[in-house]
Amino acid sequence: MLVFDLGKVLIDFDLNRAVEQVSKAADLPAHLVKKFLFDDGLEYQFEAGAFDFLTLHKRFEAHFNLSISREVLAFAASDVFTPMPASIQFLQVLRQKYKAKIPFVLLSNTNEIHWDYIEKNWQVSQWFDHVILSFKVKSMKPSPEIYQEVARMTGQAPETCFFVDDILANVEGARRERLDAVLFSGVDSLSQDLLRRGIFI
Repeated sequence: MLVFDLGKVLIDFDLNRAVEQVSKAADLPAHLVKKFLFDDGLEYQFEAGAFDFLTLHKRFEAHFNLSISREVLAFAASDVFTPMPASIQFLQVLRQKYKAKIPFVLLSNTNEIHWDYIEKNWQVSQWFDHVILSFKVKSMKPSPEIYQEVARMTGQAPETCFFVDDILANVEGARRERLDAVLFSGVDSLSQDLLRRGIFI
């Protein structure tokens, strides 16, 4: 089983751009937007599925005493992603060769508006047999529960899972749950990691 992270493995992103765009759309100072969304932990709770975007939108309006459409706020916060062509091509070639033999799983910490934006633009889910998203399962890497969800959803033992993520804490969390996990640093190193496990392009 091959399990891929999404952000900065397949799709790059810039959260500073999100802060700038939201602050411009709402006519607010960027440092106040950053504090509300990130410094106070609200974005983390949103990704963990503690509340939906409708609730976040209402809290944003109430906190800053303003009115902004949900669509404008969602787009400003989500138009921050760019595909990573080398990684995507690597995954697609790998998928074409092994899709009949090996399950492909996406495991991502993300929120509903970011996922909707990514799906609308790149249809990422088509590359995988299973998609596990933090806001849907209400657990985030590196918590044990989200790695256990991989085994539950796929019916595969953790030891059969090869996992790649760009954040060391997430890799270490996966290893604690007996997944074979590596830190992503580019497609060349990932290719070598897979080759050592008998998987090659």
